[in-house]
Parts: sequence; C-alpha cells; structure tokens
Amino acid sequence: MKMEGIQDLLAVHCRFVWGTMVSVIRDPVEFYRRMEKTGGFREPLLFVLSMGVLVALIGGFLSVFSVGFHFYAFLVSLVIGPLMFSIFSFIGAGVFFIIWRIIGSEQSYETAYRCIAYASAVTPVTMLLGIIPYLGSLAGILWMLYLVVTATVAVHGVEARKAWTLFGVLFFLLILVSMGSQYSARQVAKQMQSYGDTAGETGGPSTGTPQEQGRE
Repeated sequence: MKMEGIQDLLAVHCRFVWGTMVSVIRDPVEFYRRMEKTGGFREPLLFVLSMGVLVALIGGFLSVFSVGFHFYAFLVSLVIGPLMFSIFSFIGAGVFFIIWRIIGSEQSYETAYRCIAYASAVTPVTMLLGIIPYLGSLAGILWMLYLVVTATVAVHGVEARKAWTLFGVLFFLLILVSMGSQYSARQVAKQMQSYGDTAGETGGPSTGTPQEQGRE
C-alpha cells in the first residue's frame, strides 16, 4: 500500500474518532437514537482502541507532574492500555447485554457492544477529571451512568424510570466501592510517606535485635 493510501486511511479514521467523540459528548441522546445497531465489530472496536491510546497519552502527560515520566513505562502503557480497553469492552458489553435482556431488551450482543464501545468516548475527559481527588472519579461514574441510561432508553427501548432506578442503584454501589478504594489508597500512601520521613530523620530503620537496640 502506498504512503498516500495509509495517510488517507489514518485521516478517515481520525475524523471518525473525533466526530464520534464530539457527538457522544455533545448530544448522547441524538447519537444513540441514530446509532447503527448492526454493521460488525470493526468500527466500535477500533474506536475503543483509539480511546485506549488517548488515555495512555494523557496518562503519560499527567505523570510528568506527579510520579515522573518514565519512557519505557509509557511505551508499555501504549500497548497494554488499548489492549485492556478492548478486553474490558467485550466483557462489559456481555454484562450489560445480560442486564438489558433481563429488563426487556430484544437487541443483540453486537448492539450492546456498540453501546458500551461508543460510551468510552468520555474516558479521555474523565481521565483528566481524575486529577481532582474523589470529585473526578465521581463525575466520571455519573457521566457514564447517564450514557448507559441514555442507551438503555434510546437503543433498547426500556422505560426511562426503570432504567434510572436499576442503573442508579448499580452505579451508586460502584461509587461506594470507588470512593472507598480511593480513600484506602490515599491512607496507605500517607502512611508510607510518614514512614519514609521518619526513617529519613532517624537515619533509616534499625536492623538490630530488640536487645541490641536496648543496649544502644
């Protein structure tokens, strides 16, 4: 394939990714109403992979201001990130497919996958919001809740009240788990930092036995 052909394909793909992101973020109701329910997994999967790359790039940029930028770790994230995005998109679609079937949807797994795949359009934005402790992840979860409910109503034909009730409860539990894990992680980080500061002031942790420490 000639270089011009590759460039044209990349340009088309970038326009598709950008246009989809803007549509999902600006007007998710209209997007899901007009979303094609069939057509294969190629386009939604490529979109998910693209979101994985964007999240990895944003994560690499943010690391410069936090833990420090590590080139090889960044390269690994560019490979692992999109791969994990794609794996979890299929798993997540399976979970939501079962839930949607239970509450009355007659759509296929492919349609469920498309709903979840295109909802990942907000992940680069929620990645940026994540720099705000607690509030960032909370906003991201609530945003995803809105997209899931929108897809449930617009694509799967489920009553709005039923969708908000069911997914509201599920996402509330997800918020509790997320907030709890963040709090625990921050407490551990504070303890480790406190231990490091104490060890630095005393010249490092003692390695002797209790009797030897007493004689000292």
